[in-house]
Amino acid sequence: MKIIGITGGISTGKSTVVDFLKLKYNVPLIDADIIARDIVKKGTLPYNKIVRHFGQDILDPATGEIDRPKLAKIIFADKEKRKVLNAITHVPIGIEIFKQISSHFVKGEKVVLLDAPLLFESGLNRITSQVVVVYATLEVQKQRLMKRDGISEDEALNKITAQMSLETKVKLADSIIDNSTTISEMAKNTSSWFEQKVEPIRQKPNMTYILLVSTVAAIGSYLSWQYFVP
Repeated sequence: MKIIGITGGISTGKSTVVDFLKLKYNVPLIDADIIARDIVKKGTLPYNKIVRHFGQDILDPATGEIDRPKLAKIIFADKEKRKVLNAITHVPIGIEIFKQISSHFVKGEKVVLLDAPLLFESGLNRITSQVVVVYATLEVQKQRLMKRDGISEDEALNKITAQMSLETKVKLADSIIDNSTTISEMAKNTSSWFEQKVEPIRQKPNMTYILLVSTVAAIGSYLSWQYFVP
């Protein structure tokens, strides 16, 4: 089974690309963002650690859950606090990712997309066979972020520069999907990448899975003959 990492920068439109891939190609997906939300739900160990470090002010008064925009505002403004949050969450996120990878392998999937904003920062790129970066120009990033979050240009730039630079990610990537312009251009660029880089993998026999199933079947037959045949 091949794991293909997909990442990008803030407001490059990675989620739009991923949604397009799911809809058009029905490719299995592991979403690190969803996992990151789930592992910090109220009552979990990471939740308790985060509240201990950052205080009750980061909680939603109505639900007691972590208010993600409040927490994001703190960590984007303070590099050390961002490191604290990453130290709390990275291991639980990694464990859940590997659980989902194992589940897809057992199902016999040939390709799985790993959608992770911090793919390089967390070292998850090391478990992938290839990485694609969703790219947008800095100006497009700023405009999208200002519109989405209702923030100033300076605030948008601070959020962008708080992350690993997109230029660095592009240099580390195997492929780039340009999402700087229209939805139709994004769809064309994404389809071109998928059909060149991913579809050929899906057409090949899954030899590792076939070997595993054959081995298990052989062991099962041997045990049946040894212990159950009179």
